[in-house]
Amino acid sequence: MVKQHNPQDIHSSVVEECPFGIVLSNLRRGLIEQANPAVLRTLGYTLEEFCAIPITELYVIPDERDRFLALLEENGSVYNFSAQFRQRGGGTVHALISGYMWTDPETGENYLQSYLLDVSRQRELEETLNHSHRMEAVGRLAGGVAHDFNNITQAISLSCELALQQSLNPELDGLLRDILRQTARAAQVTRQLLAFSRRQVLQPRAVDLNDCLRHAMPLLRRSVGVKASVELRLEPSAEQVFVDPEQLTLVLMHLADNAREAMTRGGVLTLSTAAARMETPSEEGRPRRSMVLLSVSDNGRGMDEATLHRIFEPFFSTKETPLTTGLGLATVHGIIAQSKGRIECSSQPGHGTTFRIFLPVAHHRAARRTQTAAPQKSICVLLAEDDPIVNKLLGHGLRQAGFSVDATRNGQEALEMFDAARHHVLVSDILMPQLDGLELATLLRARKPELPIVLVSGFSQEIGVFNKLPPGNLSYLQKPFAAEKLIEAIHSLLAQSGTEQPGAAQKPTPQS
Repeated sequence: MVKQHNPQDIHSSVVEECPFGIVLSNLRRGLIEQANPAVLRTLGYTLEEFCAIPITELYVIPDERDRFLALLEENGSVYNFSAQFRQRGGGTVHALISGYMWTDPETGENYLQSYLLDVSRQRELEETLNHSHRMEAVGRLAGGVAHDFNNITQAISLSCELALQQSLNPELDGLLRDILRQTARAAQVTRQLLAFSRRQVLQPRAVDLNDCLRHAMPLLRRSVGVKASVELRLEPSAEQVFVDPEQLTLVLMHLADNAREAMTRGGVLTLSTAAARMETPSEEGRPRRSMVLLSVSDNGRGMDEATLHRIFEPFFSTKETPLTTGLGLATVHGIIAQSKGRIECSSQPGHGTTFRIFLPVAHHRAARRTQTAAPQKSICVLLAEDDPIVNKLLGHGLRQAGFSVDATRNGQEALEMFDAARHHVLVSDILMPQLDGLELATLLRARKPELPIVLVSGFSQEIGVFNKLPPGNLSYLQKPFAAEKLIEAIHSLLAQSGTEQPGAAQKPTPQS
């Protein structure tokens, strides 16, 4: 038997059980007269408290109340007006308010029947998405700036190196060395920008994380200063990780610097390793990856929730020094993310800070055999570099080292110029017009699989393609680099391939 309901009971039930707020307010008195449970739960008031509060005090921004009433007077109704309301405990609720005005025919009082939809969670998600988009835009800008700046610093450093090979008076020699030192500082800033923007090419390999930490101890002790100490708590059975050891050292240095700032009165920086599993769901269809957990903890002053929320943002810093760039922890986050790992941070004021870094376990591969090429009496380098000054300086440095050089300024010309019998090494910038260095390397490897290749760049947006190139006889240099580094890379690749190197080759004297 179907139970009969009074229409008035149905109306009351709908109002009481409605998931969004329903409010009846008296416009003349400026007070609420009726409210359903949903709005009371959202704002945290009892009905008696809610009806006693002037409506104007519920609005976080008074101007929003004025604009809402103006629209109501003009149109008689309002739909999805965005406003912020105060909760009983001091919090804020973002809501969409809709409503219409009506007049009681008996009393002549004007009333507002309104409906409030809590959209606070949606606003949080929107802000998170917008923040992600802003960070992506900043990353693209940082990568582009770093690329152009690295080409400039590359030309400056190479010019100084070549000049320092001449007989100079002591004053001029000292000035050139000062320029080199400042160029190195500029290069460090651009490396941080590239790490944050994830546009640097990492050179990961299977390494023993415990050994990396032991080798970094002297640097870490200097970083934390004389008031603090560094302790290692290493898991002996920790598996090898797949990471760029130089970039991992950079991560540790940034974290040690962060710890020193937090332990102004001294303390202990503790580094520990342990086996772990990726705690968040992995990519669909793939099992969770085995990880090694690296924990870096200090017992310094810690951070509050607001600071903790922003620590990985670029250019955010709590340090009040003119030399602070605010890129340290953003750099750390970029390196770990690009290494297919994850970093988390926990901290409380007065209770120190702990960074937890999850790094992927290395999957060992069989060593790749290199082919031995026939001995050559003279080594010819095919140089592809689109910056005319860098092209000229690199060519000059290679010729001084005993190599013959065929230089071109774009990848297409290099492809057309390439002669498998004549050219023994390719040195190519990655970012070039017409045909970039990665495409050039792939095409030339198809013609000559054992060709030694040195790729150089300020940054690369084609990191994925770079990682797909056959690893043998391949080296990468990040601009700016010393001419000596390029020559060492070429000699190393030639040794791997078994190619006879030029007897007249002389490495430049290392410059400070």
